[in-house]
Amino acid sequence: MKQLFLTLLLLHISIILFSQEQKFNIYAGVGFGIYGGSTNDPNDKDTTSVDAGCGIIHLSADYMIKENIYSGLMFERNGFLTDTGSTDHAFSINIAWTASYKLHGEKNSLVISIMPGYSLIKYQNGSSGNFVEGNGIVFQAAIQWDHFYTKHIGMFIQPAFASYSYTKLTDESGNISKNANGDYFKLNLYGMNLKIGLVVKF
Repeated sequence: MKQLFLTLLLLHISIILFSQEQKFNIYAGVGFGIYGGSTNDPNDKDTTSVDAGCGIIHLSADYMIKENIYSGLMFERNGFLTDTGSTDHAFSINIAWTASYKLHGEKNSLVISIMPGYSLIKYQNGSSGNFVEGNGIVFQAAIQWDHFYTKHIGMFIQPAFASYSYTKLTDESGNISKNANGDYFKLNLYGMNLKIGLVVKF
């Protein structure tokens, strides 16, 4: 799945680079996410007790393929909160395709987007250096407001529903994490992301 996604990603970048007549938008911003979650471990008394918060770095670009319809790419890094005083750290890297419908006004645009893609997550113990990592699927659905101060420069605000699903986690030795039943340990996170930043169009 990872190889297929990377192939499609490179193809999409090539289309963007050689589409000289398209209208482009570039977004850069920061934000935060708040999630609940679940696991498939039967020993967990409450398998929906996973809670997480993170800071987000967001980069994306899209281009118009048809009037009001845009296609693009998104990159995000989520840095997860850990316990106070802890040296542990956790993050995820997310790469997604974006499909958007934009309603344009004179200075404002309303944007409705979906963002399916690939996610890599890693949690590392700060003392021992041991870690667990895995990959999975990310999906976001967003309603966004773009406001332009000039013809080319503006800002955006994007609240989004977000879900992350990881079905195979391994440690630093390559051992696969399993639950009490011997099945691959699964982790699901779902909640809201809120992002704000700058947009440039040309």
